[in-house]
Amino acid sequence: RCVRPRTLKMLRLVLASAIVACTSAFAPSGVPAAGRFFQRPALSARVSPLASVAGGRSQVRAASLGLRCAEDADLSLFSSGSGPAEFCSELTQTEHIELAGNRALKTSADTPAFAIFGSGKMAGIEQMSVKVVKQQGCMFIGACVVPRSPSSPGYADSLRTWAVMAKESGSVYRTGVLGTKLTEYMGKEIKKHQMGDSYPPKYKADDVVWMELNHDEQSFKLSVNGGSPFQLKSVPGARFFVNMEGLDSAVELVAE
Repeated sequence: RCVRPRTLKMLRLVLASAIVACTSAFAPSGVPAAGRFFQRPALSARVSPLASVAGGRSQVRAASLGLRCAEDADLSLFSSGSGPAEFCSELTQTEHIELAGNRALKTSADTPAFAIFGSGKMAGIEQMSVKVVKQQGCMFIGACVVPRSPSSPGYADSLRTWAVMAKESGSVYRTGVLGTKLTEYMGKEIKKHQMGDSYPPKYKADDVVWMELNHDEQSFKLSVNGGSPFQLKSVPGARFFVNMEGLDSAVELVAE
């Protein structure tokens, strides 16, 4: 049915007023939102309601982009290392590992345990470095899917769910791909096609292990002391971990 011109005009004005109300929260201090839409230069012609609506859409779009940028900034803050780098106490086996900010200390003997860290987000790129303060017994550093199986304390290379890791001896393992109880040794492939003279990626006290999780491309990288990294396929929901066996073993997270 046809709408009368007067009715159409009223509908346009109602729509413009609604947009002004929605965007009032984004108005600069001291400047009402309505002023941004309906202020006229002294010599300007009459502003049509449709023009006001178009301007309102631009303001709403700008506000939406601003919120999105703020969310991206949260991730980039963690990824770049500008923010605090800390272990996740909820996912770390704190009955065997003591956490103090960016430091993890093994407090029990002969029971390998996991310390977990990372944002847990499904998009973006995370980079983090781990400094080995003290290494007693076996130590694995890498990434695993959360939740992992088994969830009880144990060696990282015995996981049945997906994980990629480098052992202190330089061996590289992957779990949870070929089967639920199979562990793959990746050293031969990595030595042949990756890392070059940086192979094997072994580490000890005072060494720094760098890692990257690219959630967009689902890839994982690891290198030691600035050497060439190896790269393997990652999975959604992966997080970084350190798996320590010996009493008094300790690591620190280093912001990039």
